[in-house]
Amino acid sequence: MNLDAKGLRALYDTLAAVNRALVRVTDERTLLTGLCRAVVERAGFRLAWVGRVEGGRITPDFRAAAEEAVLGYLDDLTIPLDPDLPAGRGPVATAAREGRAVVVNDCQASPIMAPWKRQAARYGLGAVASFPLYREGQVVAVLAVYAGKAGYFTEDLIEMLEDLACGISYALNHFAAERRRAAAEKKLEESEARYRQLFKGCGLAKLLVDPETATIVAANPKAYAFYHYPEKALVGRSLAIIDPEGAGRLPEIHRRVQDQGWTVRYARHRLGNGQIREVEIHHGLSGVADKPLLYKVVLDVSFQRCMARFIHLLAVETADKIGSDFFTTTVHLLGEELQVAYALVSRLDEGGKTATALAFYDRGRMEENFHYPLAGSPCEGASGPIYLRSGVKERYPTAAKWGVEGYAGVPLRGAGGRILGYLVVADTAPLQLEREEVLPLLELYALRAAAELRRIESAREIERLAFYDPLTGLPNRRFFCEQAARMLAAAARQQGWGALLFLDLDNFKVLNDARGHEAGDRLLIQVAGRLRSQLRQEDLVARLGGDEFVILLPALGGDETTAAQHAEAVAEKILDSLAVEFQAGGYTYRTSASIGVTLFAGEKSLEELLKQADAAMYRAKAAGRNAIRFYHPEMQRSVDARLELEKALRRALEQGDLELHYQPQHCAAGRLAGAEALLRWPHSQRDFVPPNAFIPVAEESGLILPLGRWVLETACRQISRWHREGLLAGIDHIAVNISPRQFHQPGFVAEVEAVLAASGAPPQKLMLELTEGILIEDVTDTIAKMEALRKAGVRFSIDDFGTGYSSLLYLKRLPLDELKIDRSFVSDLETDSNDRAIVETILAMARHLKLAVVAEGVETEFQRDFLQRHGCRFYQGWFYGKPLPAAEFRAHLRRRLSA
Repeated sequence: MNLDAKGLRALYDTLAAVNRALVRVTDERTLLTGLCRAVVERAGFRLAWVGRVEGGRITPDFRAAAEEAVLGYLDDLTIPLDPDLPAGRGPVATAAREGRAVVVNDCQASPIMAPWKRQAARYGLGAVASFPLYREGQVVAVLAVYAGKAGYFTEDLIEMLEDLACGISYALNHFAAERRRAAAEKKLEESEARYRQLFKGCGLAKLLVDPETATIVAANPKAYAFYHYPEKALVGRSLAIIDPEGAGRLPEIHRRVQDQGWTVRYARHRLGNGQIREVEIHHGLSGVADKPLLYKVVLDVSFQRCMARFIHLLAVETADKIGSDFFTTTVHLLGEELQVAYALVSRLDEGGKTATALAFYDRGRMEENFHYPLAGSPCEGASGPIYLRSGVKERYPTAAKWGVEGYAGVPLRGAGGRILGYLVVADTAPLQLEREEVLPLLELYALRAAAELRRIESAREIERLAFYDPLTGLPNRRFFCEQAARMLAAAARQQGWGALLFLDLDNFKVLNDARGHEAGDRLLIQVAGRLRSQLRQEDLVARLGGDEFVILLPALGGDETTAAQHAEAVAEKILDSLAVEFQAGGYTYRTSASIGVTLFAGEKSLEELLKQADAAMYRAKAAGRNAIRFYHPEMQRSVDARLELEKALRRALEQGDLELHYQPQHCAAGRLAGAEALLRWPHSQRDFVPPNAFIPVAEESGLILPLGRWVLETACRQISRWHREGLLAGIDHIAVNISPRQFHQPGFVAEVEAVLAASGAPPQKLMLELTEGILIEDVTDTIAKMEALRKAGVRFSIDDFGTGYSSLLYLKRLPLDELKIDRSFVSDLETDSNDRAIVETILAMARHLKLAVVAEGVETEFQRDFLQRHGCRFYQGWFYGKPLPAAEFRAHLRRRLSA
């Protein structure tokens, strides 16, 4: 039922009443509370409320209802602005978000009222209208009014309510303007009082200026001293010689002084000696012979503003930083804010002769691995602050090669005043900052930097005492047990195999008895160093006590046989390293070790593994020492089989028994788009040796390098031949897998370029597939190699994406062209919702990073359709074709062209 003439008249009265109230009311609360009450009492609405828009949601702040019980509708009511939430699509949130009136004339029929339909019926609310309320152009609140019957809101009614909302918005703007005016008046009063106090002083620079011509009429002696001009040299000159910006703004400043009686301005003034100073200028009116003039009282606030800014930066930028993050942020701030070429925070070595940079700002970039000798540097022999405005490179050889002309530094002090290092800024030109400006600033930052250094040293010492063997520096039993427990749990989750090695030195007691404990200690220290050198970063080695060491090797493979092969290889490397003579105290020592090995896949406790490895170690000693024994006797047979496989692989490589097969890659339209070169090893007794059987052997034995070279050369020769024959027209690339060890060889880039040049293969047709592990091992080196080859035209893909260390940070930095979704995610798309979610995420991420995506292992129509539906453009798998020998793939290329 629509509002009748009487109701419209009441609403007009409400509108008029609100307009009258705008003149009298002085605060928002009174206005908005009265608004709700007037809308209900005068216009006959069931409910009215106003909610402020704060923190991404709206809650009723002011309310009124025809009956007290109707206010129950608003109990616990919070409306989010998020349009993805049902409540965020309702009339109130939409009005706030889109800045327009939203009317629902039937609360029970409208879908956007679904979250409140039951409550609306309960409290007799049939229709609702919401109107945005503005302050200074922004929606700050919403007015919501509710009628008892559906169809209540007519165009006339809505128009009047919009007028009402406009009036309220006007009032809100008025209140804001009044608040600003009151604040300005208060500030004016405070500044006038401050100005009067300043003007009483006689120690300030003062100028008298003609506002019409910007000519300096008079200056006091302090002004000449401050600006470095001879007496009377400023009179008759333009203000622009010291304040170009202020001279141009003088008419504006004059008007403000006429309106307010005074004004304050901050500026940068140029002195007669060329220096720039930050100043605070207080302006007032004066007159000579009835001519209006401006007087200026000038305060030098350069140092205060500089210190204030740096204190703020130190507090804000480094408050939550520790360690390398803190030092990097500190020198970057100093370099950028002081506009110097270099900023450095360093730590002295134990002898105090060399300084190592904790962070080094070098002309806009951060330099890594920087060391310098104190001898020949300004810090040599310095026990306090150092300030050299110029002439540094002529006096100090260490600084000369960096072109340092100006230098300032302060020491970082530890307990008892001991110098821990230095905080330094330097420039290739004379320093612009005065001694009294830069040194207090550096002292301020040095206090925080020294505290951080002391914190790091204390933390390291506490950790060393608690978790490390004081003699060898290796982890102790406590640290080993804690870390090993976590590593075993991870192995159980990942269903991977690992090994535990128990090592006991042979005849160590004889050495101890013959040469004494000091000789034994020297030997143990050297043994610890050799053990470390034979292990990966993820491996864990510890000294349990005496001459007993234990080593945990995680992630040795997906099956027991592979893990046994890797474990034996590590044990053999250890025995070989221990066989080299030891030198200590003028004596030569020889030693060996007995090593017991047990394997795990997460099903055994650490205590059980230690017992098994210990038992195996004793069997190694019983076998004659300098030996390796596995806890399970059958593991020895597996290790022997691995050695035979390595010999056979070496022969196959030498005799040319290996082959490359090519598996097609198709695009969404079904067209052949590329292929992946896959290594195959035909065997006389079997069809083919599985790659997962011989590739790990090749990696462990070092054969992966000549094997990888052979694959790259063979693939490039075939690419070159097919290109010359015109068979690669429309083919994007041929992909070749690169092993981590091959990629990280120092000459890898040169090797690829040489192979391309020798074969004549077009680089644009070569795609190198890298594993995720390659990408994070040495990010800087990885990026450099990839960019060098990309300049030559070679492209890069991440193979088996999602199974390793998928860091978005590295993906953003690396020059990649393609991701390959691992077949483990594709195979179960039809049954595993987790795999579907992972694949959708990878595809969405690749779109944002503008990377092509190839899905591996596509074998069914469902997989193809799902991938295509979610934006995957390229597919590889048996659904499209199996890997083909080179001759068959060449024939396939010919048939494609014929078709």
